[in-house]
Amino acid sequence: MSRGVIHISAPHVRHVESEIFGEAVRLAADVSMTNPNTGVFETRELHYDFERRYEEYLCPERSDTFVMGLMSTGLENGYDIEFEAPMTERLFQQMNDDYIPLMAKYNANFPLYPMKLIGKTTDESLQKVSGGGGAATGCSCGVDSFYTIYTKTRCSVKKYNLTHLLVSSTGFHDTNDDREAIAKEFTKILHRVKSLAQNIGLDTLGCFTNLDTFYKFFQPPYVAFYYFYATNLGSIAFALQKFLDVYYHSSTYSYEDLALHKLMSYGGSLDGSFFDLFALPCMSTQNLTFYSCDSGKTRVEKEAAIADFEPAQKYLSVCSDEQDGGDNHGMNNCSHCEKCLRTMAGFYALGKLDNFSKVFDVQGYKKDLSRRLGWWLGSKNGAFQREFLDYAAQNNVHIPAGVYVWKGIAKFWKAMYKVFGNVRFIRKILYALKLDYLIKGYRSGYAHKKYGV
Repeated sequence: MSRGVIHISAPHVRHVESEIFGEAVRLAADVSMTNPNTGVFETRELHYDFERRYEEYLCPERSDTFVMGLMSTGLENGYDIEFEAPMTERLFQQMNDDYIPLMAKYNANFPLYPMKLIGKTTDESLQKVSGGGGAATGCSCGVDSFYTIYTKTRCSVKKYNLTHLLVSSTGFHDTNDDREAIAKEFTKILHRVKSLAQNIGLDTLGCFTNLDTFYKFFQPPYVAFYYFYATNLGSIAFALQKFLDVYYHSSTYSYEDLALHKLMSYGGSLDGSFFDLFALPCMSTQNLTFYSCDSGKTRVEKEAAIADFEPAQKYLSVCSDEQDGGDNHGMNNCSHCEKCLRTMAGFYALGKLDNFSKVFDVQGYKKDLSRRLGWWLGSKNGAFQREFLDYAAQNNVHIPAGVYVWKGIAKFWKAMYKVFGNVRFIRKILYALKLDYLIKGYRSGYAHKKYGV
């Protein structure tokens, strides 16, 4: 039984002024629903903003964009989705009969509720606007993203080659709904991607949306927006389906990792990337095809492919501390956080780390190799660590004995942090005494934001 209804009005397009894009165009619809954070029934506008040059490519004739954008909040809260403008028939069928039932049944990490899509459908193909036929991929400038760029600018059939790099604010959210902070982070990434796109002869699609405000953040589980990458990002591609033929989704994990029913993240939290291979075929229609890119490759295999790719050497950005306000000292990456250490370890195992001295503090990493490499090996216990050791052995890369000493220290720290880390006053003492800095060698932006130290 439905726990509520999300009603989506007929979409429309209008001009707006944007601090990000200047003259912008907005695809919008009014959404009526019970706010999952406040419990109050309200009507608010859900919108997607683009540069005005993309106006003719927007698709207000279909509800596809808004249904897909709100799909996960429907599942998370048990709300049926009712829409006024027709939805593409094939998409309606696949989501209603395949995606929704399986997600609700097999995702045991947190409750997802059966829900239904309610509204008219159409099987008419959309007429592509002149100049259409584009192929896009979401660009985070991470390893998976660069692997997609590298391979999909070299397709066997040229018409499938990438034309656009997509940057969207669906990758950011703020529990205090600080739109200014989200816009600032988005703008920084957009400028980086525009520079990259120009460097390799591609164009950029930027989309700023308030989709995150329709999701739950102030009470558990508040994960649907952040972890259901495929449907959230896919909603933007549907907004431009008069232009795009193909959307390439950069897969983090391989086919053997496909799972719906397990807590399948080496970091200890749900990661929607584990079921992309199921979600993407459910999203493909006669108008737009979604591809999962190179899911047969492991992380270090992807690093090996891009190790000599000059744009990656200049623009690679994997840092998690950057988003928390950390100081990267003018580089793209702090070279200390878990994501940086993981990526640098891969290039180190390949003997290619020096290639990335423009984006990582390679010299500092080498001087502190035992601590940084040992810390990363000991703080996690997953496939990336095992893969690193295999590649290091294959390439005869030396691993100092001190690495294993720091690996043991990291394991002890992890055990203690698991017991005491969630106690706020203990965390404050830890940061006040700079124990995290003394042991790990750096202070995260998270500590600055949360504890003012």
